[in-house]
Amino acid sequence: AATGGIMLFYFIAVVAVIAYEVLMISSARQGTVGKIVMKIKVVKEDGSKLSTTDAIIRTIVKSLISGICFIGFLITLFNKKEQSLHDMAGKTLVVNAE
Repeated sequence: AATGGIMLFYFIAVVAVIAYEVLMISSARQGTVGKIVMKIKVVKEDGSKLSTTDAIIRTIVKSLISGICFIGFLITLFNKKEQSLHDMAGKTLVVNAE
């Protein structure tokens, strides 16, 4: 029974983190609190704001890839736009907010 409770807690935590990221990067601020503090934001490749669907795709790919030895982030070393795998999937860029 304890295992079921732990699994439920884990599921709720994962859903909450994904929802937070989706809502924040598709909002007018275009970034999570950390991105806002760092003065960076997430935009589409054409510079426009992400839709909720764009944010969902980017966040789900980021969540899946980050669990696999950070390979999605290492890809940034090998492409001109410095996009990680989840940015490529979501056709997004992380840019200076100013």
